[in-house]
Amino acid sequence: MVGSSGTSPSVSIERAHLGALGPQLGRGAQAVVRELPSLSLPDAQGPFVYKEYRTPIASSNDLRGIVTGRLSLDAPRRATLDGMTVWPLRVVEENGMTRGIVMRRVPNSFADTMLLPGTGRSTQSLREVQNLFIDPTRAKRLGRPVPDVTERLRICRDFAGVLSFLHTDLGVAFGDINPCNELYRLTDRPTVLFLDCDGVRRAGQVSGARQLNTPDWVPPANEPLSQRTDQYKLGLFILRCLCPGDRGSTRLDPAPAAAALDVVGHQMLVRALSDRPQDRPTARDWHVHLSRLIGEHLTPPILTDARLEGPYAMRGQPVLVRWQTTDAVTVEVRTAGHTERMDGRAGVGATRIFLTDSPFVLVVARNEAGEDARTIGPVPMVAAPPRFELPVPMPRMDWPPPAALVSPHMPALPPLPAIQLPTPYYRPQDLVAPVGGAPVLPPVTALTPPFDVTALIMNGPRIDFGQDPPALPLPDIAMSTVDPSGPGDQGSTP
Repeated sequence: MVGSSGTSPSVSIERAHLGALGPQLGRGAQAVVRELPSLSLPDAQGPFVYKEYRTPIASSNDLRGIVTGRLSLDAPRRATLDGMTVWPLRVVEENGMTRGIVMRRVPNSFADTMLLPGTGRSTQSLREVQNLFIDPTRAKRLGRPVPDVTERLRICRDFAGVLSFLHTDLGVAFGDINPCNELYRLTDRPTVLFLDCDGVRRAGQVSGARQLNTPDWVPPANEPLSQRTDQYKLGLFILRCLCPGDRGSTRLDPAPAAAALDVVGHQMLVRALSDRPQDRPTARDWHVHLSRLIGEHLTPPILTDARLEGPYAMRGQPVLVRWQTTDAVTVEVRTAGHTERMDGRAGVGATRIFLTDSPFVLVVARNEAGEDARTIGPVPMVAAPPRFELPVPMPRMDWPPPAALVSPHMPALPPLPAIQLPTPYYRPQDLVAPVGGAPVLPPVTALTPPFDVTALIMNGPRIDFGQDPPALPLPDIAMSTVDPSGPGDQGSTP
């Protein structure tokens, strides 16, 4: 925790200086909470309440350190702390004893107006996170708002955000995370408010009073409360918030949360609920990942790759630009006078763009938290090869031809004739079954083709239509014998 304890008036206030006490707002086993209608503080906005301990505390070093830690923050971070917690603003003392603390009053947006059964009267009831663990049908019956899956992820994200701020900016461990020490709302940010912050401890600090765990929120092996146990209880909250229903407030198995988280988030939940403290994700890890999961990034995107497809660009032709990024919502590819804007949530993409006056390409990845840019270039530019035209007209063939060129009188080609070939078959009685073996098919006899091969060779095709066609007479051809001895020799014709 930043700062050190002391007796500065800005840290403590006498009980007599609180002014008149207002109505009682709540009471517990160890303290009573009452309004402070007339109190004002220079470093915080009211209204304020006074939490008075039933038993005064002799030593207030722990409380003074808590108050000093807040006062040592700069104004923006102090406002952030006040928006997400009911943090102790002053230590109240009387006769040298610590009587209680001054806190900011819980905003009405974290409370519900409940009708008292049978009375017709209404009362304000704080909306504790334990209402997130019960069956949604029962929550509606009780008049509680029922968040959807995205709203539950947003509540988990802000829950992790509070712990991340306490762990990193203040260096403390919250300790007693339980279903009644945190409130939620759906109408404004942040959606979570932490109560009972007077029990926080500096990381590594050994307190005189041992902090206790709430039943069903006990870390493995009853580890001493620390930031590591905060990380375990954060995992319990995420599991039980995302998986409401029967026994939702005692759930320990992370398997059902796989439907609400992505693969990385579910692996983080498994590690968060392990008995190995060093494996548990930090609250910051959860804050960043859940913000990414609901599309509200906390960190700017990172361009991991931006390059040209090819070593050069051809004048008058577009170039292909490829990019790869993490956590981007949009990606822009810019040249002189032109911008191509794309959806970057896929993490990888490409686009074609023309290079005109400048040989440089600028790639910009952007999300809600900022942007990352990379310049490609200078890109070598080469002239396109010249186009050569032949000195004679060239025919152009279009197929199929345009309908206007198709004559309606153009004869259509006849269909090909169908030729039926005989198909060999076997009858059941033709099968011969030898003893001890499988049936054997009889030998296939030669099939007579429908063509007379001899007639095909000698006289042309002859088709068998089931009856013998009339025989065609062959013409007589006179054959002469020529004597090889020469033209003077006489030959004879038989």
